[in-house]
Amino acid sequence: MKRMKRMIGAGAALVLAAALASCGDDASSEESSSAGTEKDPLKYMLIADLQSPALSLPELVPSAQAAVDRLNASGGAGGREVELLTCNAKGDPNTAAKCARDAVSEDVAAVVGTVTLAGDAIVPVLEAGKIPLVRGLPIAPSEATSSISFPTGSMGVAAAGAVVGIPDYQDCKAPAIQVAAVAGAQVQVDVFKRIFNDLGTEPRIVETGLNLTDFNVAAANILRDGTDCVVFMGAPNEIFGLLKAIHLAGGDVKASANAGALSPAALGEIGDAAQGLYASTIWRLPGTPEGDQYAEDLAAVDPEAPLTANGIAAYATVMFLSDLIKDLDDVSGASVLETLSAATNIETGFTASLDWNRADSGIPGEPRVNATKIYQYAFEGDAYKLLSEDPVDTKPFLVSE
Repeated sequence: MKRMKRMIGAGAALVLAAALASCGDDASSEESSSAGTEKDPLKYMLIADLQSPALSLPELVPSAQAAVDRLNASGGAGGREVELLTCNAKGDPNTAAKCARDAVSEDVAAVVGTVTLAGDAIVPVLEAGKIPLVRGLPIAPSEATSSISFPTGSMGVAAAGAVVGIPDYQDCKAPAIQVAAVAGAQVQVDVFKRIFNDLGTEPRIVETGLNLTDFNVAAANILRDGTDCVVFMGAPNEIFGLLKAIHLAGGDVKASANAGALSPAALGEIGDAAQGLYASTIWRLPGTPEGDQYAEDLAAVDPEAPLTANGIAAYATVMFLSDLIKDLDDVSGASVLETLSAATNIETGFTASLDWNRADSGIPGEPRVNATKIYQYAFEGDAYKLLSEDPVDTKPFLVSE
């Protein structure tokens, strides 16, 4: 577990010292200053696969820290200094469970920004400790069903978004869907089949392992039988490799994916193979005012960190959660859990409004998922281009009639 907290700069410290000195014996000023420092810090823990063989998302740490820095620069959250703890789950259940136990022992207000292949090991520990899990894409089934989980996306939403993110997706006559062998993949397969079956088409499901290395063979499998549209739902390294292999094979297909961990910089490195890729996400990416704010704040923390939708999820979660609970006298996990469970129409600034004040969203297998509206993008040049300011609601494609 790592503890990250920004220290005030030397110049700012001198200004602060001078300001305090000028107060002299002003009792009311001293009392006000003293009262402001009596509040305990607001602590979050980010638990994620920051480095692991199958999934590595190191950008989540500077992304969440960028939000912490922005909050602390403006006085914190309700006068509380915000502190970020981090723990690398490594995609390993034992390590992930240890991270969750650390979160409970630290009495954090919430676990944020979580993206891990070991979510089922985290949830039971946080349930027992009454610590809310406010996170992006839930991968493990328990992350989409537990009452302590507050997901800002889902495997089903990602799958439906990747399909409807293709302009005129209804014209796809021979679609192929690439899915990774991970928990939750069946949810995606069911969504793909439901959407295309309703159009009178049977999608071909191509399952690949998490450690795929022979991209040419996989690409040939994807392209066979006249594939005209392909949806990628694998890990970033798989998608990059498959895009290149399909391009080299001369595949003329519409390609789409969830924006998740696909940074513009990484897509730019594979050249023409990435041009025209459609991508969808519930988040407003760089190129929008909200996304540009994130990009600017992230660059101040780590100029080399990639810009990804997963990073925005970590950043935005810290921002909107801090705003929601800033007036609480008690920022323990149990208190924050109660507040989140009762909140309605939460405005994040980066998504459509969120509402977890319902026991069941009506989405099969994902009752805790309420963020279903996605934005459509296309990768052009070296950046994502927003195709429409109006988000598309994927819920009609997820709810069984």
